[in-house]
Amino acid sequence: MTNVFFEGAEKAKPAPGVIEAIKEAERIIICPSNPILSIAPILSISAIRKALETSEAPIVGVSPIVGGRAIKGPADRIMASMGFEVSPYGVAKFYGNLLKHLVIDEVDLEHEKSIQKIGVRVTVTNTLMKSVGDAISLARVVMEAE
Repeated sequence: MTNVFFEGAEKAKPAPGVIEAIKEAERIIICPSNPILSIAPILSISAIRKALETSEAPIVGVSPIVGGRAIKGPADRIMASMGFEVSPYGVAKFYGNLLKHLVIDEVDLEHEKSIQKIGVRVTVTNTLMKSVGDAISLARVVMEAE
């Protein structure tokens, strides 16, 4: 099993205004990016993670895994090497208690109930943004998720 470490994270400080923005947020969105290489470095900064964990804003994620594969990049391979299921369920497990709601693609409908069982609400929709219309539609779904 592989693990990823972010050297210096224990000393890192959030940029000015980040904690305040989290505290004042009405909604926090975790975009469909690589959970381990793109989002985990941010979450490894303890002040940011604590601010997110104590935020009253709903934290809504969009799964970057669709049909057992990453849409782009190595997220699927890295998740598998770290022992996470390569699925929206694996994404939900990775984020743990941070997520309140996860938006997953229609092809992953089979994962809806397992994600709900770990206390995360689920919305199933088209998450592939092949056009501006698709992107607008997904943005609306994410903004309505609670």
